[in-house]
Amino acid sequence: MSTVQILSSGVRAIKSTGARGESFADIARRVGTIAGIDVPPDATDLMVMNLLSQGLTDVVASAGYTVIDPVQAATTSSISLDGEPEIDGYQTAAGDRVLVKNQADASEDGIYDVDPSGWVRAADFDETSEVVQGALVNVLNGDTMRGSWVLVTPDPITVGTTDQTWRAFNIKDLTRADLQKPNGSNIIGFLQAGTGAAPRTLQDKSRDILHVEDFRLASDPSDAGTIQRALDVLPAAGGTLHFANGRTYRVGSPLFVGQKKHVILEGNGALLIRDFDGPATEANVLEFILCDLAAIKNLDVFGDNETHGGHEAQKHNIAFYGCRRILWENVNSSYAVCDGFYTDRMVAGVTRHGVTSLLETVASEQATFINCNAEYNYRQGYSAISIRSIIGINSSFNYTGKSSAGGTSPIAGVDLESNVGGNFSPDQATWIGCRFVGNGGGGLLGDYRSCGLELINCLFEGNGSNGLRSYAPKVVARSCTFRSNGTGASGVQRAQVQSIDTTTTNKTSASWHFDSCVFENAIWGDFQCSEGVGVRFSRCSFLGGANFAIRVAASATTRPLQGAIVIEDVLIAGKTSDGPPGSVAYVMLGGLQVPISIKNLTLNQQIVKLGNTSDGSTSVTGIQNTNALRVGMGVSGAGIPGGATIAVIDADGSTITLSAAATATASNVTLEFSSAAPVTSGLTLGTPTDLQSVVGVDFRGTGWVTKQDGGMLRAKYLANNKDDGVIYDAYNLAGSATYDPPSIADGDAASTTVTVTGAALGDFAEVSLSVNNQGLIVGGRVTASNTVTVRYQNETGGAIDLASHTISVKVRKK
Repeated sequence: MSTVQILSSGVRAIKSTGARGESFADIARRVGTIAGIDVPPDATDLMVMNLLSQGLTDVVASAGYTVIDPVQAATTSSISLDGEPEIDGYQTAAGDRVLVKNQADASEDGIYDVDPSGWVRAADFDETSEVVQGALVNVLNGDTMRGSWVLVTPDPITVGTTDQTWRAFNIKDLTRADLQKPNGSNIIGFLQAGTGAAPRTLQDKSRDILHVEDFRLASDPSDAGTIQRALDVLPAAGGTLHFANGRTYRVGSPLFVGQKKHVILEGNGALLIRDFDGPATEANVLEFILCDLAAIKNLDVFGDNETHGGHEAQKHNIAFYGCRRILWENVNSSYAVCDGFYTDRMVAGVTRHGVTSLLETVASEQATFINCNAEYNYRQGYSAISIRSIIGINSSFNYTGKSSAGGTSPIAGVDLESNVGGNFSPDQATWIGCRFVGNGGGGLLGDYRSCGLELINCLFEGNGSNGLRSYAPKVVARSCTFRSNGTGASGVQRAQVQSIDTTTTNKTSASWHFDSCVFENAIWGDFQCSEGVGVRFSRCSFLGGANFAIRVAASATTRPLQGAIVIEDVLIAGKTSDGPPGSVAYVMLGGLQVPISIKNLTLNQQIVKLGNTSDGSTSVTGIQNTNALRVGMGVSGAGIPGGATIAVIDADGSTITLSAAATATASNVTLEFSSAAPVTSGLTLGTPTDLQSVVGVDFRGTGWVTKQDGGMLRAKYLANNKDDGVIYDAYNLAGSATYDPPSIADGDAASTTVTVTGAALGDFAEVSLSVNNQGLIVGGRVTASNTVTVRYQNETGGAIDLASHTISVKVRKK
């Protein structure tokens, strides 16, 4: 490549500055330093000129210019291309090179060799590959044209056909128009702050950021074409592609990116709007295929489902196939023609947009939502197929099927599915602070192969079917609210929460646990489970709405439960009816072959109905303010098992009914009250139940104990009743103990205690001994609940040593 020449006139110009006392070498060295050229201290004028010329050439070349060999002169007007004319005060001679730039036919312009018989184009500047925009030539002579000239005609240039335009070149232009050239920024250096930073050009630095608008061509300014070209240039290792801040892109054809290692789309608040109907397949707005990491941030994608129909699959807003790790952050995907967000496997041998999975079927490993939104989509807000793990944080999946376009089943906020073969189902889905509101179908649905579902501080409200319906064997919900779900469907799927299954697959150690959750204003019922899971409710409230709060029933043969039923610290209030047709209870547990535990259940005039349990471990330890407790009612099965203990506290104002089905006799059953609260409506014992004992209950006024076979017992305190029709005096309580007192000296005393169940402070106590008291003063008093203290006082004048004996204590209620 030729060099830009600094002529002797340039040297004279530099020397002329010596009036300030600087030598030519000093000035040249300072100029060289600015230009990045090392000028030796002992450099001659010629060496300085050569160094500066070479440096200037490098700068010019880095700006995209092609330096060609100099010419002797340049024309000032159109000439006849023959002979040896004088040009701009310079007398040409044969063999001279001349820049011709003013011809009447500009296609004749160019660089020529002087030939008296006819000029010819210079050999180094007579082909399209040589005649290019940015060609720079130095004119050595002339009165007005001397200096540098540059060809500014855009490429491609066809020699002899394309008009050539030349203009005078000034080094200052490198910071002006020439910076607009593709590589013009190469003339500007960049150095990062900090020790060890390496110098780079501004162009190199700028290419660190890939921007969609870098690919908007004059020949194809369409949004889809611009975005797709940008996606195509992403290297195999991946990178980040930026969209213009807040710009709206109307996407006229499907967009896709495939087989990249690490891809991030930074939306910068941009909006992509679907503007095509598309084919039946490969018609997603934005599709990722076989990427290791695919992330979208700060981007809105609208499917415009009110304009574009054909709501079949593969017309999603954002779809991922076989991408191992997926991240959405601050993404809004709404009005999809099908699903807002979609993930699926990539099947071996299948080709999508020219990308084929050759070796094996690839499933996604993890998808994460952070501050995302999916609204008014046609089928689902998010459809998860063939993905191992899902995490959603502060995201919303609302109003599926609620646009004017309507929707198609299941019209869910989120649908967790396995693929057809079921080989790639979700292992765990965790949702934190998420909202599932107003969907035409369910809020969150999950198929039976889903292994775990965790919900923390989530809201399920106003969904047409269930708020939550899942086949998952393990569900944990903490601090969640289920409100007014079941607004648009019928049948059993209208409960706010429903566990359902048609098989016992993966049901080992199945468990649903609700902790500190609120169920409000149920349309049909709050929680229903008729399948193989155990259920625990802790610190939950069921407020208002219709029908049952908790309904669990199972078949011992076809769908047995796998875990215990536990209800503790639960409040049920404000229900408006007695449950669905055929139901008479707000807590219904029946046909269960598992332990049942109820502790601290508070109801506002509601009904609790417990069916049989075969292991005899029914424990009701805290029902408060319920108007009806019915145990062994045969909801499903054979009533109360033999040997069962049913413990109740604070059953104020309750009617308690115990019964067994005719197919079984429940013997030795104990009904135990831990406090003596009044049961004003009575106690009914069903046939053929043999109630062994009723402990701790206080029947007052109309309090009756009625046996359905005709026997009747009435007592203020009843213990160890027998079915003989006798009315027992429950005012007298009794207890006994064996005691061998020590020898008691005159004036001393000894004491012991006797347990009398039902005794309370203030009751009257009488004591008798099975031996002669030999003059000792013996008395008793109630000193604590169920406890009588017996005292032996010796005032006989001598020591008394009684033999071991039995103390009998009788307590009369005050």
